[in-house]
Amino acid sequence: MRASSVIIFINTVVLMTETDHDSSSKKFALDVLNYIFTAAFAVEAMMKIGALYPRRYFSSGWNVFDFIIVVTSILGAILQSGTGSSAFRALRICRVFRMVKKWKSLNTLFQTLVMTIPALGNISLLLALLFFIYAILGTQVFGRLAYGEALNRHANFKTFGNSLSTLLRMLTGEGWQEIMYDCMNKKNCDASFDCAIGTCCGTAVAPVYFVSFVAFSSFIILNLLIAVVLDNYSMSRKEAENENVTPEDVKAFRRVWKKFDPDLTGFVSAIDVKAIILATPKPLGLKGKRVTDLGMLNHVRSLNLQGGSRFLHYTELLQAFTAKAMGVDLNYLPLEIRRELEEDRRNAKRASLLRLRNKVRRRATLVRELSRKEQAADELRGDSFASIREMEIAEEGDENELFDLDGKPISMSVMLVVLKLQRRFRARRARAAASAPDANI
Repeated sequence: MRASSVIIFINTVVLMTETDHDSSSKKFALDVLNYIFTAAFAVEAMMKIGALYPRRYFSSGWNVFDFIIVVTSILGAILQSGTGSSAFRALRICRVFRMVKKWKSLNTLFQTLVMTIPALGNISLLLALLFFIYAILGTQVFGRLAYGEALNRHANFKTFGNSLSTLLRMLTGEGWQEIMYDCMNKKNCDASFDCAIGTCCGTAVAPVYFVSFVAFSSFIILNLLIAVVLDNYSMSRKEAENENVTPEDVKAFRRVWKKFDPDLTGFVSAIDVKAIILATPKPLGLKGKRVTDLGMLNHVRSLNLQGGSRFLHYTELLQAFTAKAMGVDLNYLPLEIRRELEEDRRNAKRASLLRLRNKVRRRATLVRELSRKEQAADELRGDSFASIREMEIAEEGDENELFDLDGKPISMSVMLVVLKLQRRFRARRARAAASAPDANI
C-alpha cells in the first residue's frame, strides 16, 4: 500500500510539470513515465482481480473506480493523438483521488462529504423555497425603483431572474446594505403611486425585507448546513475509530476466557471483568494500553453489563465487548434486535447451566466413589478437612437435580466452588498416585 501511495504521489508531481510549451525531449520523458505509471496501476488491478476474483473485486466502489482509471489510461496511451486521446489523458488527473482511500484522515473527510449529500439536498430545497418567496416579494415591491449606486443594471429587482441574482449576491454578504439603502431612497425620484418603471422612490419596509432575508439565509440556513457537516464529520470520525471484529479477535478473546474459566463452565466472576479487559487484545480489549482507574471505570460502564449479577456469561461479555469495539450502543438498537440478542443470551446461559449441572453431577459421583478410599491417606497428610467437605458436597447430588441441605437447587456460585474443590481433589489424587511408586520402592 505504501508503494502504491508513493507511485500515486510521484505521478501527481509528474502531471504538475506538464505545460503547453514542453520540449520534445521532455514530452518523451513524460510519455515514458506515463507508460510506467499506467503499467504499474494495470499490474496492481490484475493482481487484485486474481486475488479477490472478479465478483468480489468489482463489489467495491473504489476497485471499480481504479479499474476505470486504468482502462482510460490504457486507452489514452494507445490513442497517441486526437481529441479522444486528449480527453483520456485529461482523466489521468483522477488518479489523485486514489489517495482518498490510502489516507485515513482524507478518507474520513470524503465519507463526511458523501454522508452530507442527502442533507444538502434537503437544505438546498429549503434555501430554494426561501429564494423563490423573496424573489417574488422583491419583484413586486422593488421592481419599479430608480437606480442608485448599488441598485443598478447588474443588481436590481425588475425581473424574477434579476431578483434571484441579486439575492444570491446578498447571500454572500457582498454590499447588501448599499442595496438596502438604495431601496429606501426618497431623493430624485417619483413618489406618486403610478410612477413609471425605473423612476419610483424607495420604501421604508426595505430594512425588514433585507434584514430578514440575510438572517434566514446567512445566519440560519447556512449555519444549519455547517451543523450538518460537522455532525456527519463527527460520525465519520467515530466510525473510522471503531474497528470491525474478526474471527481471529473472537479466538483471542476465547483464549483469554479459558484462563479465567479453566473448567469451561461458561461463567466468570464479575470481579474478573477488569482483568479480562486488560488481558484481551484490541479491538475487544485493552491489552498493552495503560489505563487509569477512572478510565477503566468508564470503560466498564460503557459496556452496559447487567448490574447486580455476581457472574457473567461468555455470550453476554462477548456481545458487550463487540458492541464497544464497533461503536454500537445496544440500548439504541431496534427493539426486535434487542429481543433477539437477549434471547441468545438467555439460551446460552440455560445451556451452560445445564452442562454445568451435568458436569458437577458426574464429578460428584466420581468423588463419592473415590473419596472414601482417599480419606485415610488425606488424614495422614493432615488434609482431611478438604476431603470431608468434598464428600459432603458430592453427597448433595442425586440423579435428577442438585440440591442443598434445605432442599433448594444449588446456585451457580456453589457449583463453581464444587468444580474448584473437585479439581483440587483430582490434583491431590494425581500427586498421591505419582508418589506411591516411590514409597513402595
